[in-house]
Amino acid sequence: MFTPLIRTVVEWISGPDWEGMDGAARSAALGQFRIALVQVAAALGAAVALLFTAFNYRLTRRGQVTDRFTKALERLGSDQMYVRIGGIFALEQIVHDAPDQATHAAHVLVAFIRDRAPRTERRNAKKERQSIAAIRRAARLRVPFPEVAPELPREPAPDIQAALTALTRPTFRALIEIDGSMRTIDLSGLHLSRVRLSGADLSRMDLAETDLSWATLTKVDLSNARLWRATLTNAWLEKANLSRTWLREAELVKAKLAAVDLTDAVMGASDLTDADLTGALMDGADLRDSHSSDIPEGREANLTRADLVGADLQTASVSVAQVLVAKLGEGSRLPSQVAADPQVAVRLGTTAHTD
Repeated sequence: MFTPLIRTVVEWISGPDWEGMDGAARSAALGQFRIALVQVAAALGAAVALLFTAFNYRLTRRGQVTDRFTKALERLGSDQMYVRIGGIFALEQIVHDAPDQATHAAHVLVAFIRDRAPRTERRNAKKERQSIAAIRRAARLRVPFPEVAPELPREPAPDIQAALTALTRPTFRALIEIDGSMRTIDLSGLHLSRVRLSGADLSRMDLAETDLSWATLTKVDLSNARLWRATLTNAWLEKANLSRTWLREAELVKAKLAAVDLTDAVMGASDLTDADLTGALMDGADLRDSHSSDIPEGREANLTRADLVGADLQTASVSVAQVLVAKLGEGSRLPSQVAADPQVAVRLGTTAHTD
């Protein structure tokens, strides 16, 4: 059964039988053929060895990454501030060397921030009520009073700032897989006043009820972010991307919003008192909650003294009453029905701003 096959293999190894070739030429050709055969075998062996080496390298590298990840986690759990910051930098370096670890690193950083950052006063209100009830019970039972919640810090601790910077770095966010395990980054309800994140990528983040007052957020990407009831008082947001952002009931008092993109943003019941919206793009922005039927009347965005000079609200959902309490001037573009109102026309000084 195997005899013909064995004979064929032996003949192939012995070399081809070229007819019409004398002995010397045939011998030379046979030698060249066998040399080529040896070279092919050597190349195949080298390829197998290379694949084996690459496989071992991947296993070794994966083990090294796992070891580095474990050490970074140990540092994050340290009682020393500088050790925790070193752990954050170590995670960043791991992601730089092994981009497939970005999502895992993001989970760790989010857990670290949520564990160490204080909760906002709004989120603490329920706990405070519970504490008051506990104090009253303690007084009746004559037991020690529970501890009073500490005062919120003026700005984030250095390790929290470092973790936020790493998590929101655009190059880092680009590597995170938004899948079933991490549909969004949840930083809601945290006290992050005076955080510095210029140029950061905060898109699709859940920042509901988060305190970002006095934060430096110039040129940040907040598109599709959830900022319901967020506090952005005195925040710096110049040239930020707030398109399709949920800002309902947000506090934007005295916020610096010059040249921001608020396209299709939902801003009903938000407070924009004294906010600077100079040159803002508000195409399709909803300042009246016209999209929601369960919002009572009088829940429009407050534009008292908001600077709308150069702002584009031509397709925004805004009322005459809202516009009349704002600062209007050269370049203020309003919806045609609003700009046609006599009082608004007087404020504008012309009706040339209609569509």
